[in-house]
Amino acid sequence: MLRRILGLVVGVLTVGAVGGVVLRAVPDGGHDLVGMLVSMTPWYAVGSVLVLACALLLRRWWAVSILVVVVVIHGMWLAPFFGDATAADTAGRTPLRVMTLNAQYGGAHADEVVAEVRASRIEVLVVVELTSELVTALDQAGLDDLLPYQHLARVGSGTVYGGGIWSATELTDPADLPATSRGTPSANVTVGKAGAAGTAVRVTAVHTTPPLPGLGGLWGKDFAELTPAVRAQQGPQLIMGDFNATWDHSSFRTLVGDQLTDATRAAGRGPTPTWPSGPGPFSLISIDHILVTRTLLATDLGRVDIGGTDHKALVATVWLPAA
Repeated sequence: MLRRILGLVVGVLTVGAVGGVVLRAVPDGGHDLVGMLVSMTPWYAVGSVLVLACALLLRRWWAVSILVVVVVIHGMWLAPFFGDATAADTAGRTPLRVMTLNAQYGGAHADEVVAEVRASRIEVLVVVELTSELVTALDQAGLDDLLPYQHLARVGSGTVYGGGIWSATELTDPADLPATSRGTPSANVTVGKAGAAGTAVRVTAVHTTPPLPGLGGLWGKDFAELTPAVRAQQGPQLIMGDFNATWDHSSFRTLVGDQLTDATRAAGRGPTPTWPSGPGPFSLISIDHILVTRTLLATDLGRVDIGGTDHKALVATVWLPAA
């Protein structure tokens, strides 16, 4: 009797494993439920392996055959995250240290943000869910001494939050892209070695609507507007922030296309979950990203815990081509 019950459980879980693959394979279409379920796809891969082991022990060969296919498909999706991160040739390029953080309604601890900027020698900082109160706190903590140039978009008080870019060098051609409902500040940063002409890179701070119940339409609309806005910008680009999407969402894959590279994949160490910010290295899903156009290289990706927010910060080195 117990064996029969366990076999039934394995059968139900097998159907669920197939459903997870189907959801990931089809366009998300701005549906909130699909968006939330697809976010957990890497964990479905782990679950599928466990169910496969149980099916083998119970000798449920029909389930084994299905689950083997499911596990292979997950393996194909995850494979690009594991590779040789030493292959990047940075010779002759100029490094730019960058950091992105979702401040969770402006609640991030300003002193910790500034301490990380100082310790990691950050030259470009992007903060989303940014409030005017946090801007003031960052200034008081000394951020303006380290990164004196800033460009903010739709930043207000209390529950009115937007995005901001801080830079060690002058920001030029600032704009707020009409791309998301939460503010998308964008500006040029010119970086160069001493005595040499600089290379300009377009920095854009992104924060899309999350695919929570009732918000799927806004989430889909944000990506529908963000993708062409990014495509329309010329030259090297650095796009950072909270995309509220993972590589398993078709909307995000369409945004990346063949023009952008994700620092997480370039690192070659597997997915880099950033939310929610749990104890130590633990987080569930990878929704914060550092994207660069393919003329740039991204290395040295790391996660940083910042108090007062439910997101881990991402830091990386972006390598610009010689001017």
